[in-house]
Amino acid sequence: MRILNTYHSRKNYKNRFINKDFTRVVSPYSGHTVYREDIFNCCVRGLRRKNFSPLNNISVIFTDIDNAVSEGAVDSGGPTREMFTLLLKYLSNSMMFEGSNESKNITLYNEHLESRNYYEAGRIIALSLIHGGPSPQFFSKTLFNFLVNGVRGTKPHINEIVNPEIRNELDKIANTRNLAELQSIVTNSAIKYYMIHRTMSALEQFREGLNILQLMDKMKHLKYVLFKIKFSETGSNKRNVESKILSFWKDYLLDCEERYQVYSFICIPNKLTFGCTRQCIREIPFENLLTYDWNLCASKNIRLV
Repeated sequence: MRILNTYHSRKNYKNRFINKDFTRVVSPYSGHTVYREDIFNCCVRGLRRKNFSPLNNISVIFTDIDNAVSEGAVDSGGPTREMFTLLLKYLSNSMMFEGSNESKNITLYNEHLESRNYYEAGRIIALSLIHGGPSPQFFSKTLFNFLVNGVRGTKPHINEIVNPEIRNELDKIANTRNLAELQSIVTNSAIKYYMIHRTMSALEQFREGLNILQLMDKMKHLKYVLFKIKFSETGSNKRNVESKILSFWKDYLLDCEERYQVYSFICIPNKLTFGCTRQCIREIPFENLLTYDWNLCASKNIRLV
């Protein structure tokens, strides 16, 4: 798959916010001077400056590089994208989250809560999405469902509990053969308490940070939309071929997902890295969807080759 995209879409996305919700921007860009070994604290200091605005372009200087040069007011992608990549890696491995690399939930640490680091983590992720950086690839289904649907729309699974003692106790309740209805209620309530209510203060702080520029509102309305496929006319020979190709493509994606556990080289990140030097599809403006166009190969389209 060859992926072709342009920079103008992100710029237009920010301009829509400026024109609709804001009257002025304090400065053309926000500068960040960062050091890789302390990437999170360096970034947080920049976010907490009085003149910082999420609408501004981001200019990054790494102080651990000789003759470091910032990107300037126009974001060309390099240092800024590297900064967000390092930040998301830091967050994934921090004490604010627990679980496997691909499925992490928020954990409660008073130090991070009092320092409002959960809020800053949410802001960093939102800024990465808005400014063309990588997306968080470590959210569990439970965490994502809570952020989008709230408590009532979230059903945590017992396997997501990292603490082995608590998980074993819940397993005993779940495996009891008597009073089936009672055990189901007790188990589900205990899981929801441990995964959500116990960490509610941290979750709410994190969600507040994510909602910078109303990003969470966009996620709630467009959480499943990514691609729009441009088919040929219904009933035509081309349409029949396109439907067959789409079926093969979806099967291929499922095969990649299943085989990744055994053959790590058969995975979408590797295919994307080969085709466009990115390990994931860039997070694009919500109103400008990527498209499959079977007949064109232009800078705004995706074509299977």
